[in-house]
Amino acid sequence: MRNVKKDWRYHNTELLLSKYRLLKKHCQTIVEDLEIYEDSVYNLEELTLHALMKHKVKTAKMLDYFENALESYRILCVKTETGKRRFNIVYHLYISGIQMSQKEIAEYYNIDRTTIFRNRRKFIHDLSFVLWGLDECSTNNSLNVFIG
Repeated sequence: MRNVKKDWRYHNTELLLSKYRLLKKHCQTIVEDLEIYEDSVYNLEELTLHALMKHKVKTAKMLDYFENALESYRILCVKTETGKRRFNIVYHLYISGIQMSQKEIAEYYNIDRTTIFRNRRKFIHDLSFVLWGLDECSTNNSLNVFIG
């Protein structure tokens, strides 16, 4: 058995990106749901409803944090043409209202699909540091890739 520690930061960042549109839509209904149920009297049978609403609020806070980190990273990216392209590739894959396929992005930027994969991987890696910071695993293995 290999002794490889999975990078949870990369995994969680990739998961947030891949589910971004779904989470965004989900969070749009949270305020309405809270207003509907705020006057409810919770009893033991309705306790799960309370837990569900608490979970929705946590999701909205996480999405807000994610969007702030994404904006901070965008500001860094737009300083170079390569960074701008990297951000736009991921933006069109996961964030924009109109999703583009990898083929459409490759044609638009006149690049190979492998370039999309490389840009996507670097974007997620970098954004992971913005979102989650450093840990002992990253300082030993990944920091040279990030700063070098």
